[in-house]
Amino acid sequence: MAKYSPKVNDTVFWKGHGKSRFVVLAVDSTKETADLQSTGKLGVVLHGHVPWAELSYLDESQNAVRFVREATKE
Repeated sequence: MAKYSPKVNDTVFWKGHGKSRFVVLAVDSTKETADLQSTGKLGVVLHGHVPWAELSYLDESQNAVRFVREATKE
């Protein structure tokens, strides 16, 4: 499997941060890091220089399909 290379505006999960979602604000391809933004109960939180190895891509279309599937089971 190819290593994930984030792009600006991607929605990602960050290992060790549960089910929280983050949006990629900036990418540094030479250092293989990304700056992330999360939004939650505490407002907007920025995280800088997060290694790509700690990120996984969240495909929103797959996430939407899961929500529909779960909703129709009830």
